[in-house]
Amino acid sequence: MHSGFPVLRNTFHTNFVVRYTGNVPIPDGADAEIARMFRIWDSARQATKERLAELGEADEGFLFGGFSIADAFFWPILWRFRTYGLSLESAGSDALDWMAKMWSDPVFKRLSDRYFRQAEDPETCIAHYDDIFRGVDGVQYGFFPEDWVFSVSAGGQ
Repeated sequence: MHSGFPVLRNTFHTNFVVRYTGNVPIPDGADAEIARMFRIWDSARQATKERLAELGEADEGFLFGGFSIADAFFWPILWRFRTYGLSLESAGSDALDWMAKMWSDPVFKRLSDRYFRQAEDPETCIAHYDDIFRGVDGVQYGFFPEDWVFSVSAGGQ
């Protein structure tokens, strides 16, 4: 992520509590990067499930079985999908299952609670990143409820 996926990184900034709805602009190249992200997650989960089954080991549902740096690495990307309402249409079932695992994990739920507490402090707000689509017709700016739950059937929303 530090040098790849330039459209996702440079267009969809990480904002942990904001929700954009409506006609969120999707620039050229974003769909290809989103599809590539899903392929990475799907292939990691598929390979992991096969390998753990061969070894007779438990699969906790994270990218490589148990929680790893890979899951932490992609955590901010999950927020981008949620914040901007990016389509989950091209996601395979393994990627969606992993997303559900991440969103429901107690450790990540506690972490997201901290984001909401931090957002209450006006000194943590950075105007450049708050309401980045201000003035763009058809895009609404709001906040997610703290008790939000990931739903595959609702496109992640």
